[in-house]
Amino acid sequence: MGTDNLSQTEQLQKEIKELLKQMGMSQAEFIRSCSDLSEEEINPEIENFKKQLQRKTTKTDTLKKYLKIIYESDEYEKLNRIKLRPKLKNDNFSQDFEKEMKKISEYIDEKIKENEELE
Repeated sequence: MGTDNLSQTEQLQKEIKELLKQMGMSQAEFIRSCSDLSEEEINPEIENFKKQLQRKTTKTDTLKKYLKIIYESDEYEKLNRIKLRPKLKNDNFSQDFEKEMKKISEYIDEKIKENEELE
C-alpha cells in the first residue's frame, strides 16, 4: 500500500515509527527520554503512546507534537548531520577562494569528528 492511500494520521504514525527506528529508539525509550515521570507513572504513558501510533482516530495535532519533539532531539540531530565537501568546480570563484573554502570544510569535518569522539 503506497503512502498515497494512507490518511494523514497514518502517514504521521508511519513517519514517527520510521524515525524512531532510524534513531535506534524503541517507543518506550522515546517516551522515557521526553518525560521525567517515575517508572511507575510512565508505563501508562508508554502504553498510551503505542496506542496512538496504532489508532486511525489519533488526532494529527498530537502526532505532530511528537514529531516536533523528535525533530528537536539530540538523537535526530546526530542522525541528520550533513558533512559538506567541495565537489563542484565553479568558474565564478578564483582558485584561491576554492582552496580556502576546502580548508574551511576540512577544518569543520575535523571538529565534527573530534566532537563525536568526545560523546
